[in-house]
Amino acid sequence: MATKDGPTETYFRAEDIVVFRRAAKLFGVYIAVRRTNPRSLPYIGKPGYAPKLIDCKAKTAEENVNINGRAYTTAGLVVDCDVLRDYLPIVFGRDKVESAIKEWRAFAHGSGENGASHYRPPKLAPKSLYDGRGRPLRTICPEYTYFTQMDPGHVHYGCVRHSPTTLATGGSYVHADYDLYAVVPAGRTENVFVRERRLGEPHSRSPQQMDVQNYVTSHIPGMVCHGEQDTFKTDLDDALDVFYPDGATIRPAVGRHAIETLYATVFEGRRMVAGGADPGAAAGAARPGWQRA
Repeated sequence: MATKDGPTETYFRAEDIVVFRRAAKLFGVYIAVRRTNPRSLPYIGKPGYAPKLIDCKAKTAEENVNINGRAYTTAGLVVDCDVLRDYLPIVFGRDKVESAIKEWRAFAHGSGENGASHYRPPKLAPKSLYDGRGRPLRTICPEYTYFTQMDPGHVHYGCVRHSPTTLATGGSYVHADYDLYAVVPAGRTENVFVRERRLGEPHSRSPQQMDVQNYVTSHIPGMVCHGEQDTFKTDLDDALDVFYPDGATIRPAVGRHAIETLYATVFEGRRMVAGGADPGAAAGAARPGWQRA
C-alpha cells in the first residue's frame, strides 16, 4: 500500500470532519473511515460530478495526465484503464497499477469479484458505441449506466461518467466516496451483520451502518453508499481515521500494526470477516464471532 500519512484534514473536507464527529456522538459509535483520494475532495457537491456507488469499484486517478502535449484532468476521477493503458503508472503510481487494473476488469468487463464463480454483465458501455471522434452513436443505451469520455478534445478524456438515465451523453463524472471500514457501538464490540443486495451487488453491513449513512448523506449527499469493509473482508493493509463516540476524538490507524492494535484494544477483540467471503454463506450460518441480525 502506498503510504497515506499526514493529518486527517488531508483526506476530509473540514465540514465533513464535523459531520462524522456528530454522527459518532449521536449514535454512540466508533466510525472508522478509509482515507479517501484527496484529489477527489474538490469535486464533492460540484455539479456534473458524483461519488462512486457500490456497483463501481474502479479506482480513481492519483494524478493528471499529459498525452501528446495535451493536458487532461483525471486526478480524483474514475478513469478508463483501457483508454489510458499506456499512462497508468502516471495516473495511479507504479505501485497501484496492478490493483487498479484488477478492479477495472471486474467493473468494465463483467468479471466476477475476488474469484467469484458468477459473472455479472458489465454496466460500462463498450467502445463500439462511439464513433472515430469519440461521440456516442446512440443517445439512449438502456443496457448501460456508465460511459467513458472518448472525445480527445475534452478535458476529462478517459474519465468515466455515471448516467442512471442511460443517456449516453449525460451523467456525472465519478469521484471517490467515503468508505466506511467499521461502525462499532461503544461497549458492544461483537460483530452483528445484515446481508442483502444493493444495485444487484452482494452487500453486508452492521445494524448501525444505515443510521450513520443516512445522517452523513443528509449533509454530504451520496458520499457514503455501502456497508463497512470489516463486515465482508479482512484487509489490514489500509489507512483509517477513527471518529470516537465522544464526538471530539479522532485518531489515525495507518497500516497493519495500527489496525490490529485498534481492533485488539479500542474495539476489544472485535473480529473481521476473512477472505472476502459471505460471512453467512454456509447454510445460513455466521462465521465464528458473528451473528446475523
